Amino acid sequence: MTVPLSPLPPHSETDQRKQLEAYLLWLIGVVIIAIIGSAILWFVQRSQIALIMQATNVGVLLGLALARLLLSRVGMRASVMTLGMTLMIGACAITATTPAALLVMVLIPPLVVATLLPFVDSRAMRGVIAVALAFDLLLLLIARLDPLHLPTPPEAEQILIPLIQPFICAALLALLWQFHHRITDLLLHAEQINIALQQSQITLEDQVSARTAELQRAVDEIVARSAQQDELLSEVAQQREAIRELSVPLLPVAHDTLVLPLVGALDSARIRQLHEHALATLERTRARRLLIDVTGVPVIDTQVAHGIIQTIQAARLLGADSVLVGIRPEVAQTIVGLGIDLSGIHTFPDLETALAR
Repeated sequence: MTVPLSPLPPHSETDQRKQLEAYLLWLIGVVIIAIIGSAILWFVQRSQIALIMQATNVGVLLGLALARLLLSRVGMRASVMTLGMTLMIGACAITATTPAALLVMVLIPPLVVATLLPFVDSRAMRGVIAVALAFDLLLLLIARLDPLHLPTPPEAEQILIPLIQPFICAALLALLWQFHHRITDLLLHAEQINIALQQSQITLEDQVSARTAELQRAVDEIVARSAQQDELLSEVAQQREAIRELSVPLLPVAHDTLVLPLVGALDSARIRQLHEHALATLERTRARRLLIDVTGVPVIDTQVAHGIIQTIQAARLLGADSVLVGIRPEVAQTIVGLGIDLSGIHTFPDLETALAR
């Protein structure tokens, strides 16, 4: 049994979309507050700077609203790109209106990079950072050239910069909070995966132990079966030896006489066995007579006849007289037809006659 892991990361596309939507709504709310503040400044001072600031804030608000619309209609990538361009263009407009705001506006490009960070890959992020650096240089150039040459009352700077700085700080803090929330979720998810992996490892170790025990039992069974097979093979060998001895039995009928009854067809292997067994028994028993009874042999061909003759001749060399017993008429005709010479061998019609003589 394995522990299922979460198939999705803690921050899926739906979660990112919700966070981006909340961030956009928060920015829209801050810009609305900035619009209200610039409107109050315009009513108080009736200055051209306040009017341009009001127009800039309205343009930023429209850009944020467009980013919100693209988020629901197109996708997150188009939305964050629109958000970044809106903030950077707004920073350029504010710097052109009030060069003294440069110290605050240079924070806008890093803010844009931090906003785009969760939504673009590493290759695209290099391009975003390059664009952000270019915008920072552009802000420095705009502040130095002061293309509008608008007179900036000291009161306007004292009010304008305190209005913009909290906006940027609040945006950075919102991003930091989202990053903290995302990292916390990632750590929690990693901890859950670690726990699941540990449980899977324990389960895998149990399975390995069980499989090892099963393999050991299988090996023990194989060893036991091998021992049984060895015993069976030994018994078969003993039985084969007993059958071999029974196939050419040598029966002692007197203290110096042995009878070798042959039954069934004789092949080369059995003839060789007959030859070896007969000679070994004659040597062991010191018998002087060997009666070979071929009553049960259906056919005696040249090979069988030569094998019997060789056995008789070898027995004679050991000092034993050998005779053939029980040659049937059809076997005798076959022997004569094959031209086998048995003239030097004593033959008898049956075992009783051979024993009597």
